[in-house]
Amino acid sequence: MDTGTRDLQQCADALMRLRAEYFYSRQLFGKIHFNFANNFRADYSKWRQGYRIKVKGNKCQWAKISVHKNNYKDFRKYLNIVFSYANTYSLSKEMKSVKKLKDIKVGDIFIQGGFPGHAVIVVDMAKNSSGNIVFLLAQSYMPAQDFHVLKSFFPVSPWYHINFGEKLPSTVPREKIAELETVVELVVETGLAELVILFGSYARGDFKLVQGRRSGKVSDFDLLVITADLNAAKEFSQENSFNVSS
Repeated sequence: MDTGTRDLQQCADALMRLRAEYFYSRQLFGKIHFNFANNFRADYSKWRQGYRIKVKGNKCQWAKISVHKNNYKDFRKYLNIVFSYANTYSLSKEMKSVKKLKDIKVGDIFIQGGFPGHAVIVVDMAKNSSGNIVFLLAQSYMPAQDFHVLKSFFPVSPWYHINFGEKLPSTVPREKIAELETVVELVVETGLAELVILFGSYARGDFKLVQGRRSGKVSDFDLLVITADLNAAKEFSQENSFNVSS
């Protein structure tokens, strides 16, 4: 599955793309719809009628255009709009919870909605004669990248055991996750952030926890914060040691 020409198709976006492509291939256009982070519902059936989404600040509305084409290229333009304004936070609000983990099916999603959040999808499952269940997970990531199967930390990697505990295993230590959440909360609480993107070594998974001659310096968090108020962002950065550029 191609990633497109823009850095948009990240974790939740890739999952929305899979769903949309499935319904598009079967011409079930009415089933293609996603909510933006501001709760605006973007229906592809409305898009096919010649309406386009106008965004101003945190408000969205439909606007009729005179010329439009209902082809695949135009469908991808619709998806690019969805990728720009929907995310793990909005997608998590649309999902229905699976009450018992043993009841998960291929196509179900593990999702942590937030800024940043993350989402992975179950792409295969297997059960042995004893009833033990394992499953495969796949994801895209930040920046936009090829859809790929995740490694696990179980002996049967890349398979995950159904009884993995309360949370999926992560390569990032819990204390580092807590530090990252604290930093993101600090940024979000300013009211300036429209989008917070994690990039660099912690996004790629090749972060360094210990400084060494060969391993290099200890990794820090690289966050890209999108804001419309550049002056306020610069003032905030001076107080909190952030780098800001226009």
